[in-house]
Amino acid sequence: MNRKFAIRILCAFFALLCAEGSTPFARAGYDAGDYVASKGVGKIVFSSNSDGKWEIYIMRADGTGKARLTKSEENDTMPCLSSDGSRVLWVAGGEGTGPQEGEYGGRICIMDLKDLRKKYLTPQGKLDDNPQFSTDGKKIIFSSVEEDSDDIWTMNTDGSSRKRLTTDSASDCMPSSSPNGRQIVFQSNRTGAYEIFVMDADGKNLKQLTKYKTWAGAPSFSPDGKNIVFASSGNDKSVGAWIFLMNANGANPRKISHGDFYDSYPGFSPDGKSLVFASDRDDSEGNNIDDIYTMDLNGKNLKRLTKDKAYETQPDWK
Repeated sequence: MNRKFAIRILCAFFALLCAEGSTPFARAGYDAGDYVASKGVGKIVFSSNSDGKWEIYIMRADGTGKARLTKSEENDTMPCLSSDGSRVLWVAGGEGTGPQEGEYGGRICIMDLKDLRKKYLTPQGKLDDNPQFSTDGKKIIFSSVEEDSDDIWTMNTDGSSRKRLTTDSASDCMPSSSPNGRQIVFQSNRTGAYEIFVMDADGKNLKQLTKYKTWAGAPSFSPDGKNIVFASSGNDKSVGAWIFLMNANGANPRKISHGDFYDSYPGFSPDGKSLVFASDRDDSEGNNIDDIYTMDLNGKNLKRLTKDKAYETQPDWK
């Protein structure tokens, strides 16, 4: 058998595996190869149980080229890309049940997409969650129940110099840094229901931005720092949830997505012109299974990026 023929057979075998639902693994040098996208387009990481366990995946921003980044005995959830798209954070070993299994805290991991090597940044027993890179990539902002309540913390990208920023007995979580690094937006139930709050990067000058009758959460700044996207049921006490936008100071909140669905985990595209989110809107079998979607800031041009019969959720687009 000559070499060219052997290669053709291997390629055909690989294509057959993919056609039957197997997801290929990302290779070392992934970021420098297939996923160098044009400026403003970027790539999306997300968590899914499509291969039987909660793992971290990556794909192009148009939904093509899906590949798996992790293979672990633990749950791997809550991924986040660095601003330059070269590194990934996530939570390993979280416990829980249901579609958001693993969302209750674990160990924060980091991976460089050039070599795909995983490194634990925090030890077992800390129950850390929701990790996000600071805009300059030098810090990690996260939530943790280390001191008995869920609070916002920071640390260096090597796991050193942990610092607690909030000390309220309520749950403060889902933090995200402003583009200039001066503020952190997060969700908290310190007033009863979950609402959106913002504070300075050192934990000072706390301000409540939303006041809904239900809940609001999972906030994120736009790349220009002028807006914040979040998920909420608004003032509607139904079981649905939608994507909202508001000015960075909390003014002019407006509902972007509509329908009898549950939209969650919103974020901006790198150029700030589009949104990515998870939703059960195309779950025809009624299993509440999420997929990843994108849409314009006005809610138009909706695109479904994943179509597996599994949960595809917690997207981050950089």
